[in-house]
Amino acid sequence: MVFASSCSLLPWNKEKYKSVKIGNSEWMVENLNVSTFQNGDEIPEAQTKDDWVYLCKQGLPAWCYYKNDTANGTKYGKLYNWYAVNDIRILAPKGWHVAKDEEWTLLALKLGGDAVAAGKLKTKQGWKLYKGVEGNGTNTHGMNVMPGGFRSGISWFGYEGEGAGFWTSNQVDIDKAKYIMILNASNELLKGPFGKMNGMSVRCVKDNK
Repeated sequence: MVFASSCSLLPWNKEKYKSVKIGNSEWMVENLNVSTFQNGDEIPEAQTKDDWVYLCKQGLPAWCYYKNDTANGTKYGKLYNWYAVNDIRILAPKGWHVAKDEEWTLLALKLGGDAVAAGKLKTKQGWKLYKGVEGNGTNTHGMNVMPGGFRSGISWFGYEGEGAGFWTSNQVDIDKAKYIMILNASNELLKGPFGKMNGMSVRCVKDNK
């Protein structure tokens, strides 16, 4: 069951994040776009290829805009490496947390299962055709997943218009963490391990009171 959307005011950046409740979980309906941790410390911005590779190889947190273009930040939010996601200073705003793998699993179940969930999460426009087949979704519950692409660990950008990748808070091993991928080529919600140096979007879920 989907309930009415709500907004939460973040105290330090004064941004309003719209949210929607699906089942028992309340999700942000836009990608995270913060440049400070919860304690107010700045997250390093990787403005160049060398910046991104250096910070990632040191296991340090980093963020960037897709193709380092601030206009993409307005559209898609920020891309973060997993070291930012896992930092003890906490990436998510107060009262929220980075979505866990199991929360994505429960969300998919509420939407009819992995095989169809992505189609219901994707926006109704902005996704490229795939081999002549419609790539857009139905945005059934207002999650507004846009094809903002991602950044690889060696710093190239790709998949704008074709894919959206999201970090979960779940670690796999020393080099990898679990992520979610949504593509224009399919309505399936894809999951798997991914190198922590990659730059991905983040969605947050409201903490249980």
